[in-house]
Amino acid sequence: MSPTISSTSNRRVRAALRLRSSARARRESGLFPIDGAREIELALEAGIELAEVFCWPEGLQGPDVERGERALAAAAAGATVTRAVAERLSYGERISSLVACARRPPALPLPRFGDSDLVLVLDGVEKPGNLGAALRSADAVGAAAVLACGACTDLYNPNTVRASRGAVFTLPVAAPTPEEAAAALAELPIVVATPDAALDFREADLRPPLAVVVGSEHLGVSSYWRDRADRALRIPMLGRADSLNVSVCAALLLFEASR
Repeated sequence: MSPTISSTSNRRVRAALRLRSSARARRESGLFPIDGAREIELALEAGIELAEVFCWPEGLQGPDVERGERALAAAAAGATVTRAVAERLSYGERISSLVACARRPPALPLPRFGDSDLVLVLDGVEKPGNLGAALRSADAVGAAAVLACGACTDLYNPNTVRASRGAVFTLPVAAPTPEEAAAALAELPIVVATPDAALDFREADLRPPLAVVVGSEHLGVSSYWRDRADRALRIPMLGRADSLNVSVCAALLLFEASR
């Protein structure tokens, strides 16, 4: 391992920072950043290759000490850093004692879903935080997959990875075209969430197999999925706000389906 990096102007540090701020840098390099020892461990368990790991050893506590050691051992390159460098590499106000630059995994071939599968379809969800939060809910209910269709954000945008708390690595995720997704879901009933639906989601039979489609707060579910849905569901709102956060909408429907 190289000597401890103490300068935020270090070449390797600058390259890692570009991955956080530049979609082009992520696309051209095939790399994306992961913050946090637990998230990096989940990535390793999923077979994600670590190109580089930066570790601030003094910041690791409890089980994160061993996680840090495993990450450094698994990475193609590793470096210890000072607190100042760890702060610069970290996302937001929380200091991540472990930050990795990981290789984007190849796209997964879509299976043909059936049996008791529960699949979440995110239709045109662009905000990375919303996408990541929806992934966490899908992981929590043991969904078979999450399909991010339309003008969705990058599944490996660092904000998506962070908001998912590693769930982007724990369940199958894909970004197919709507047509590819529809073909994979051909044997599943499809429900869409829309505020103008007559049927309250609490009164619907949502037992899997099932595909749940939610859209962005701004545009809602597209006509493509509305036309293919077996049922449209409404989540009652008693206040003056006219929409729910899409990740909240997804969570309500997924947990109702799992119940």
